[in-house]
Amino acid sequence: MGQGYGLKCETCTYSISIKMGVGMMYSPHAVFYGRCDDLTQNWSTVFPDGFCREGKPLLSSLVNCKRIKNKAFKMLADGAVPLENEYGHELYVCTKCMRLSNRFHFNLESSSEKYEPDYRCTACKTLLSRVDVCFDSNDNARFIYKNQQVILWKCPKCGGDSLVHDGSYVMWD
Repeated sequence: MGQGYGLKCETCTYSISIKMGVGMMYSPHAVFYGRCDDLTQNWSTVFPDGFCREGKPLLSSLVNCKRIKNKAFKMLADGAVPLENEYGHELYVCTKCMRLSNRFHFNLESSSEKYEPDYRCTACKTLLSRVDVCFDSNDNARFIYKNQQVILWKCPKCGGDSLVHDGSYVMWD
C-alpha cells in the first residue's frame, strides 16, 4: 500500500503533494507488461472493469518522459526483467534549484545492462536525485540522498530553509 502526504514551505506558498510506494494494482506484470496473469492476485475480483488492459503496461502512464519509456520498453522487449521490489513512486530533488518532484522509479536488468531512469528537472534540466524524507518532532522535513548524505534544502521559491509536513497523510491503493 502506498503513502501520500503534503509538504509546504513555512515562509512562502511553495508546497508539494508526495506519493510514495506502490498500490495493489502495481504488480510487475501490470506495470511492465500490461498483463494481469500474476497468480498471487485475483484481478477479476479486484478490477472487474478490466483496469489492467492486455498490452497496456501501467509504466506508460506512470512515466512521462518519452526517452525513458522508449528505453525501458526496448529493454523489456529484448528480455530485460524488472528487479523485484525495486519500483514505485519516489521523491526526487533537483540539486541545482532544489525543486522537489514525484517520479516513478524502477530498475531493469538484462544480461548485459542495468538501467534505472535518469529524470531531469522540468525547470532547469539538471539531473534529479532520489531522496528520502525524515521528519523531526516538530514535523520539519529533512531530505537525505539515497547514499545517506543530508541535503541542505532551500525553497526554490523564496530561499527559506524550513519545509514542514502540512498535516495530510493518506494510504492509497
